[in-house]
Amino acid sequence: MKIKKITLNRFKRFTRLTIQEIPQTAKLVVLAGPNGCGKSSLFDAMYSWYRLNCTGFGYGWDNSYHLKYSDGASIAWNEAVQVEFYEELSTNLEERRKTIYVRTAYRNDPEFQIVQLNKSQSALQEARLNRMIDNDATVGLNYVRLASQGLEDIYEREDPNTTIGQFR
Repeated sequence: MKIKKITLNRFKRFTRLTIQEIPQTAKLVVLAGPNGCGKSSLFDAMYSWYRLNCTGFGYGWDNSYHLKYSDGASIAWNEAVQVEFYEELSTNLEERRKTIYVRTAYRNDPEFQIVQLNKSQSALQEARLNRMIDNDATVGLNYVRLASQGLEDIYEREDPNTTIGQFR
């Protein structure tokens, strides 16, 4: 889905920010700026909006982290972050989960090991992080999902007459 407008009200470092007139035909939008100018805060806002509107994962909102207090008064999350799209949001939860996908720059997992395999679920059904500054273990989770799906394919989906060589 294409984002049309984002409005932040007292969200993290922003007192009031509106980003609008994002061309519907844009295939790539680049966000560039020096450290501390609010790039991660903008993505935190979009991810917070996504979690609260599209996933069913729950709240995960922390006023002390997300909101900028200017006069001591608190505001609700839906007043702090508003995202408008060119299209209507789907009423189907699986489709809504495809609305926004965010990966952080913090994707290292130096001690990556697969210690257990379980039947995996769709990546759309996982809540990987709460804030953009959290370490994103997506790479490790994707390897576990790949191995789990491979085993499931071997034992449940593949034709029993297929040899392991053919399967590989």
